[in-house]
Amino acid sequence: MPKYPAYLFAYFAGEDSPDAEQVHFAVSSEDAPLSFTPLAGGKPVLQSTLGTGGVRDPFLVRNELAAGFHLIGTDLSIHNDGDWERATRYGSRSVVIWDSPDLVSWSEPRLVEIAPSNAGCAWAPEAFLDRDRGAYVVFWSSPLYGEERTGASAHLRVLRCFTKDFRSFSDPEVYLDPGHSVIDTTFLERDGVTYRFTKDERPQSAGALMGKHIFEEASRDGMLAENFTLVAEGVGSTHLAQGEGPIAVNSPDGQKSYLIIDEFGGRGYVAFQSEAPGTGAWEPVADARLPEGARHGSLLPITSAERAMLLAV
Repeated sequence: MPKYPAYLFAYFAGEDSPDAEQVHFAVSSEDAPLSFTPLAGGKPVLQSTLGTGGVRDPFLVRNELAAGFHLIGTDLSIHNDGDWERATRYGSRSVVIWDSPDLVSWSEPRLVEIAPSNAGCAWAPEAFLDRDRGAYVVFWSSPLYGEERTGASAHLRVLRCFTKDFRSFSDPEVYLDPGHSVIDTTFLERDGVTYRFTKDERPQSAGALMGKHIFEEASRDGMLAENFTLVAEGVGSTHLAQGEGPIAVNSPDGQKSYLIIDEFGGRGYVAFQSEAPGTGAWEPVADARLPEGARHGSLLPITSAERAMLLAV
């Protein structure tokens, strides 16, 4: 039997209400991340009144350097004022973090500033273990301005820093900057290859035909490599009006990969699958039953015992 036969889905549910911009959980069946049972009756499991008072883009981490789990999220509320310009140029440079020994009991949230002082915001944090460094790499997106934040809007880059305890973090560095806005980078490891999925944040135009969609890259030298090569642009674009917040995981038996893309402004999350992610060919899963209203989040592989404990709460 697979060690992790099921998945815990952490997500936010839009910005129509204060509860929507908080952390929701759902648990999958024990075969694939395609059918879920919402926890807490679909209400928020974790809530923050810190910073902006909202939490988006929650990302779950199983701490392989110590016991327990972490959840990190974007400190952002659009429900409060709907002002994306303010949120991008003068938004929070911190992330919201919770800790847990078992995925059921969680600490109080804390704010940790990770973006540099000239960043307009810190969006969609994700963390992955770098075994060579013995630390987690935290990735997120920020626009970098002059200190006065004047002039035209700066483009968003993907930044990174390192942490061993999710309390202290190294100085931020630019990780990915193609010269135009990119956000929502995530990774998938399979058969010795690291696949990187990122949203091209440019509006669609003659110069950016696949703007507002996901592009896929690959490298055999890990997530910090500089030699990623393009696999495909506009992943899922024949089935999606636009896409962001990609989640990529392998099936419990390792024979298939899943890519779940948030069709923002449309249906929300849509599931795709592939037996060969290196080809860039991802087929939609017609019978997937993802949590209603789920927006940009993450999937954590979990054990049968962890699944049973979550469902029993």
